[in-house]
Amino acid sequence: MSESLVVPDLHLKPWIFTRADEIMQQEGVSRAIFLGDLQDDWDEQNNIELYYETNSKLLEFSEKYPQSLFCYGNHDISYWYRREESGYSFRAESMVQSFLMEMRKTLKGRLAFCHMVDQVIFSHAGITKEFVEEYDISGNIRYSFAYIDDDDIPELVFSIWESHAAGASICFYEPSTEKVIKIGEDFGDYGDFDYYERKNTIFNYRYGNGGFSHICFCHIEKDYSVARSSWFTMWTDAEEKTHYDIGDLDDFVEVSEDEYEKEYSTAEQGFTDEELVSLSRNDMSGDYKLLYSQDAVQLLLDTLKK
Repeated sequence: MSESLVVPDLHLKPWIFTRADEIMQQEGVSRAIFLGDLQDDWDEQNNIELYYETNSKLLEFSEKYPQSLFCYGNHDISYWYRREESGYSFRAESMVQSFLMEMRKTLKGRLAFCHMVDQVIFSHAGITKEFVEEYDISGNIRYSFAYIDDDDIPELVFSIWESHAAGASICFYEPSTEKVIKIGEDFGDYGDFDYYERKNTIFNYRYGNGGFSHICFCHIEKDYSVARSSWFTMWTDAEEKTHYDIGDLDDFVEVSEDEYEKEYSTAEQGFTDEELVSLSRNDMSGDYKLLYSQDAVQLLLDTLKK
């Protein structure tokens, strides 16, 4: 039987990779088996640098020890499905998703839900068939129609699920080409969705615990690309001090409250609260089983023909 170093949950502790390296060198072990939960830790949701360092360390370690194996944990796959687990970081979300894609590409079969080594099965506790089925989206999709651009053809808005990190997607119909253009999977929060009717603009937001709010204005261009304003983020730390950030998710600066309010007012210039339309999942009239079994694009086309 070959020897392996088994490493349990990491939860944003990059020093564990350094310690594992030391042990493997001392003991002459060439393979480590990591049992998952690379992401998330208590009160670290805003520590983007820690997320970056931890994920980078895994890729460096995997290159140094090519026989090592890695398991998914629930705190890892939650970023795939955009379903909130304790400590889930909305700010690090896009970064973690990019790292997960890179891991799938570079690690291939070395990253899986479980591994068998010398007749021993290794997996993250709790990642069972029942757990994965609970994450299945088939019973949660809802859809409705909205007038987002300035023509008389409605857009299809569909909401995949209603977790904290869940958003909506939109399908636009282009009559000149008879094509359907799908944009976004992250508009709104809890599956709800806000937009300025016939203004080509989406009020994109996320709200969370600890006074967290994360807002930007998304303008739909003529070519259906999305021009986003800066993200406006407000959050409260453990000492109940409120912070104000402006910028991209992974490139932001902290500003004063006055500067935050000034920049926010500039970004929303030209829009009024009266023009803002909220589309709640509870208001969406579509049947989720229908949308799950029928492609969203085809559904829009069929509806427009009626």
